[in-house]
Amino acid sequence: ANLNAKEIFEHLTSPQPVYLDEMHDFVLPWRFEREEYKQLLLKSLPVENFCQWIVATLNKKEEDISWEKFMSVSTLLFEEDVLMEVQNGRSNDFNITVENFNLKVPIIKVNYGISSQS
Repeated sequence: ANLNAKEIFEHLTSPQPVYLDEMHDFVLPWRFEREEYKQLLLKSLPVENFCQWIVATLNKKEEDISWEKFMSVSTLLFEEDVLMEVQNGRSNDFNITVENFNLKVPIIKVNYGISSQS
């Protein structure tokens, strides 16, 4: 046991070369600020095309738009005090591009109020 303690002590007290790796920028993961985006939505009401509003809002606030960000903001449709109206039919589809993917989505109109569909 003394030999092991002596080796450990010598190892810890002897100067060792220190190698520094190149510094990388640390980027915090994106965090969806639900209340902030909800307030932005409420200030914009009525919104004629919700998906288009998401893209425009994210373009103003974020450096890049990812599916994670788009889908996170789209959950605002399920808030209690948001009333949505989906316009059905192919002529009412809207194309959006997120992360080099094109998606055809229905036009969703959003108003303020208590949904009668609850």
